Amino acid sequence: MSQQDKADRFRMMHERDGVFVLPNAWDAASARILEEVGYPAVGTTSAGIAFSLGYPDGEQVPPSEMVAVIGRIARTVRIPVTADIERGYGDSPEAVALMAEAVLDAGAIGVNIEDASDAGGGALIETAAMCEKIAAARAAGEGRGVHLVINARTDGFYDRTRGSGDIFDDAVARTNAYLSAGADCAFVPAVTDRETIARLVTAIDGPLNVVVPGPGMPGLRALEAAGVRRVSLGGCLMRSMAGLLRFSARQVLNEGSFEFADVAIPHDEMDALFAREGDISRTV
Repeated sequence: MSQQDKADRFRMMHERDGVFVLPNAWDAASARILEEVGYPAVGTTSAGIAFSLGYPDGEQVPPSEMVAVIGRIARTVRIPVTADIERGYGDSPEAVALMAEAVLDAGAIGVNIEDASDAGGGALIETAAMCEKIAAARAAGEGRGVHLVINARTDGFYDRTRGSGDIFDDAVARTNAYLSAGADCAFVPAVTDRETIARLVTAIDGPLNVVVPGPGMPGLRALEAAGVRRVSLGGCLMRSMAGLLRFSARQVLNEGSFEFADVAIPHDEMDALFAREGDISRTV
């Protein structure tokens, strides 16, 4: 399947009725397991990749290292891969275009771009500046002959200093502007109550992506009934695996128990996951 075919397939997931789940991988193994389970596409988690490489979250991973992981994931699976590029690794549209080109060259077919003004979150950049970043990413895709599937994220709901009405109205205004600027999907994280999610679906002029931050998110059927189109798992899967690792390691150390091995994928099955003809380059 060509890169453009993968992009078309991924874009269609946003246009058909119903909800789809986009799991987020942090390395080649997690991506391949998610593909084997049956997911039709996979995203990367910038937080999960950062943690796995020994960095804190928030654009602390050097872009070359981030792109290298995205490329390894894209080469390992046959399904579409969309990449979380956080703020675009730069404040200018030109920087975002360079990052978009890099992840396209690595084999990804989509990107997440967020409108936080700095890696620590909080304040947001001007709507017009974010629209310029989206337009730059769109142009980068066209330059590579691929319709880059852009998921435009607004981080306003992380700001608890404003009134809820202000946050809601700003999120709607921003995401609608981002969609008009060329984004394919609107991403509003930090929202977990069904009523607000349903209101966002009604007010936003395009498909809505929400993310599972941890406990407290409505179930998938409830999100589908509210009209959500795309549900990301974000860094939650990676953090769950980290939690299992810590629990298991403590169990061995404190109790002398090896119960963790009961859920381990057998070695031969893991080998078989990566033994497909035409998979990841042995030169990488």
